[in-house]
Amino acid sequence: MAVRNVPFFKKLRGFTFAEILVAILIMAIVAGSVLMLGYTYIKHFEQANEITIAKDRATMVLTYLEKRILLAGLGMPLQAEEFEAAFEGLWAHQDFQGNRWQRPLQEPEPPLLGETYGESEKLLVAYAVPTSIFSISSGDVNNNDLNPTTIEVSDLDEEKLVEDLTGQTTNGWVVFPSAKWPFKARKTSGYSSDPKTITLSVNGKKRHVLANDRLHYVRFMEAKVEDGSFKVKDLAISNIKSGLQPIVEGVLDCRFRLDKNGVLTVSVLARGNKKYSAFVSPVNMPDWDVVEDSEWRKYHLVALTRGWRVRN
Repeated sequence: MAVRNVPFFKKLRGFTFAEILVAILIMAIVAGSVLMLGYTYIKHFEQANEITIAKDRATMVLTYLEKRILLAGLGMPLQAEEFEAAFEGLWAHQDFQGNRWQRPLQEPEPPLLGETYGESEKLLVAYAVPTSIFSISSGDVNNNDLNPTTIEVSDLDEEKLVEDLTGQTTNGWVVFPSAKWPFKARKTSGYSSDPKTITLSVNGKKRHVLANDRLHYVRFMEAKVEDGSFKVKDLAISNIKSGLQPIVEGVLDCRFRLDKNGVLTVSVLARGNKKYSAFVSPVNMPDWDVVEDSEWRKYHLVALTRGWRVRN
């Protein structure tokens, strides 16, 4: 039987035009799906990242305020007349809109009779900063600046505790919680001396300091949102002329509410970094209600709310 010899190149058969088109179409569909999946992943990642940034900013504000709110009024009198009398002279040269501090939480003010909340976009709070300094001896602190009382203490902080003969900045004011009254630091024994002592005087009648009581520094803080940042100012520290200092950027608004039970609620509205050309956040935000500025909605927004009972 004879076998027909066929050249090799005649055995090969090329793709038809239709087959090539089908292959291209399949590849395009696969590539489009991959690109769409990648784009969706990137968009979701970007959105999650922006929301995380906004949430972190709001959390930073609440964390910053929490430490100070929980120590509001510690070691200070609570009644308006007593509070003002205790710090007499502190605001003598201050321009506090012609007002005086009358309570540890000066603003927002307590709600009026029949109201649920006192509200404000600014927080004014007097609080105590704990130290590692303890009283070793006890004694009655006199109200006469010419005859102050010396208390022995465990340590001194050269940078933070400043002798203040005038008592017109909070660098010279301290509190011991057991006394429930602020004291003016008239003199210190020197940071390298032993034993270490601090000489105190008081406005009003004499007050008793117990041994083993922790010393706290007194601070008066103003906090609010300005120019897209959360800012604070210590109203009575040495450099009283310095303005509000930015603490957290990307914060659009803060609301402070004090109810009749003494619970202070703080709501913070914060944004991400990227501003989009269209709205990406709803007009009604959980924990915030209505977003009034439409330009804010071009950012990913997060609103957080936290409340504390002002116990002191």
